[in-house]
Amino acid sequence: MLYVVDSVIRQWVEKAKKAGQAVSKQAAPGTYASGVQLVREALPVVLQDLVKNAPETQKEKISKLLDIWQRGQTFPPDMTASMKQLVNGTSNSKLQGSFAFARFADAV
Repeated sequence: MLYVVDSVIRQWVEKAKKAGQAVSKQAAPGTYASGVQLVREALPVVLQDLVKNAPETQKEKISKLLDIWQRGQTFPPDMTASMKQLVNGTSNSKLQGSFAFARFADAV
């Protein structure tokens, strides 16, 4: 599922940039920027559930995808860093990670 999200979101990010659309909660509905924002808001919850239930072998694949997103600046650096902490289990707790995601989604 994340590979589909990856393919779509990277295209939308590029198209939003080319169209001069700023990704934010104020992005006009139906625009690429609006679509990216919706994914930004939903992804933390989805990722948290995936990490909670994924076998360890899948976590490595998730981590590699996050590396791609980090290099390509698909998502803001703070969001990518929080997601990586969640996957790597380096945040203080998974619950705190979800609060960090929620705060991040509210801020953008």
